[in-house]
Amino acid sequence: MGKSMSRYTFFRQGCKDGNAGVGLLISERWINRIIDVKRVNKCTMCLKVLIGDKLVTCICAYAPQTGRRAEEKDSFWDQMISVTGSIPASELIVVGGDLNGHVGTNVDGYDGVHGRYGFGETERC
Repeated sequence: MGKSMSRYTFFRQGCKDGNAGVGLLISERWINRIIDVKRVNKCTMCLKVLIGDKLVTCICAYAPQTGRRAEEKDSFWDQMISVTGSIPASELIVVGGDLNGHVGTNVDGYDGVHGRYGFGETERC
């Protein structure tokens, strides 16, 4: 189980040097509805919870950021494909975390999806 705090339980996965890790803070009202907690690796964790009559798998992930090796990024996305592919189609999937997505220096093809901040040169507010 996770570490209990007054009305919440914190489930975490990471490494001792502190350069990666993920966590989910769950309200006590859902604790008895948790079916499974799977700590995939230092950057990915899955929590399966029964909401009503539906199984929901919450995936918390922290993708390697800019400056990390391409092999590390490829390995992360291969793992994400494996994790999501292993969840039955009858279950809902919720993915959260920091996926460190980058689209380059312009929004070609991403109009309405990616804002003007977070790529290329940014304007000061």
